Amino acid sequence: MAESASSPLYAYGAAAVLGVVSHIGYFNRFLAGLYTSLLTYRLTPLHPLHRFPGPVLARATSLWLPFNVWHKFTPTSSTQAQTIPQAFKTLTALHATHGPYVRVGTAELSIADPAAVPLIYGGTSTCSKAAWYDNDAPLTSMQTSRDRGYHDARRRVWAKAFAERAVRGFEGRVQRFVGELVERIGEIGEGGKKEVDARKWFGWFAYDVMGELAFGREFGMVRGGKEHWAIGLLNEGMMPLGLLLPPWAFRILAAIPGAAADYWKFITYCAGQLDQRMRTAPEDPDILSSLIEPVKDRELTPGELTMLQADSRLIIVAGSDTTSSTLTHIFYHLAANPHHQTTLLTELRPHIQPDGTIPHRAIQDLPHLNGTINEALRLHPPVPSAIQRLTPPAGLTLPNGTHIPGNTVVWCPSYVVGRSADAYVEPETFCPERWYAESKKGWLGAVRVYWAAACVDGVEAGDRAGVGGV
Repeated sequence: MAESASSPLYAYGAAAVLGVVSHIGYFNRFLAGLYTSLLTYRLTPLHPLHRFPGPVLARATSLWLPFNVWHKFTPTSSTQAQTIPQAFKTLTALHATHGPYVRVGTAELSIADPAAVPLIYGGTSTCSKAAWYDNDAPLTSMQTSRDRGYHDARRRVWAKAFAERAVRGFEGRVQRFVGELVERIGEIGEGGKKEVDARKWFGWFAYDVMGELAFGREFGMVRGGKEHWAIGLLNEGMMPLGLLLPPWAFRILAAIPGAAADYWKFITYCAGQLDQRMRTAPEDPDILSSLIEPVKDRELTPGELTMLQADSRLIIVAGSDTTSSTLTHIFYHLAANPHHQTTLLTELRPHIQPDGTIPHRAIQDLPHLNGTINEALRLHPPVPSAIQRLTPPAGLTLPNGTHIPGNTVVWCPSYVVGRSADAYVEPETFCPERWYAESKKGWLGAVRVYWAAACVDGVEAGDRAGVGGV
């Protein structure tokens, strides 16, 4: 029997509904007030970054930059270079419109001033790593650690793996992969008669090398002529990193079932490879030999295991992507500038051994070789967009007097700074000679040599140089 409108139960239900509706109304008003206050603060002179130019919507939300990067992103293949959004293009356009200082988020500032590079990334910098480095937590590697003490302690362990003696031990193994790569490119290209996708093959080569040096076993991609399934997972899973998402948004995305499945599968794969590697020591020491050495004679704590898993993944990701990108751009510019091929071959020929190999120690100081590498890194830095730092509470004052407020996330987009006329003469010209003074064209670099060095090496400077630099 239905309740009448006058019954106590009906009256109680109506009151409950009205109460819920009333509370929802209060909550909505609370949210409206909260967001109005936030927007008022972010969009008006009340905010410490208000005087810096930039898109209006970027002042309101830190999702503006990721949205615009994603909007212009069109994946075209499974190679990492094309599956990761290219934020540097968006940042280049922003700086062309707004100048060297661009507010790209509620508390984020992109700085294309060469003078800021050593102050933000140098060994004496008062800036620290930004919250972006916590994206992988608790899988914290040496490179992603925001604790300077932990980073320095891990770096000392890593340094043993890259000491001169250890690197000499890796050389023969790397040369084997080089020979294999040259042979396969010759076969695929039919001795120069057919085009070869150099980027793809350089990527496979780099992953094969780092797989060998990290886990004691290669991925077999150059020999097999196809991508290893685990690397395919990595390339797909790395895509969100290129969006420059704020940490809270990245963590939400990673927690959505299926959204980051490929990335977590790759992490699981690396953990399995580490487990196998720890059970069977290789005949020839690899990079992990040095990382495992301090804990090899005892049971690992959960924290130590997580640390090794993160560091083993770092070897694969950081070593492979940077190497393949740099090789691709070096050979692109050599193909576009045949006279540099001639100069480089003339410099290298005296050091070629009867078996076709070239000892690293014999060529490590060759001026045009190093100039070619530096010039490729200048024009096409492997991390072209945002190596994020957090300014100290007191802020940061640049040489020109510009003051960056405290607790601001800042970065110097390497691609933009590397092509800055304030740092380099003829910045769009590929000129390896600018890197060595004895060259007839040395004036191209010597005019602004101080900032030239800072712009390429700034992120590797000081106590974060080399191993674990970014």
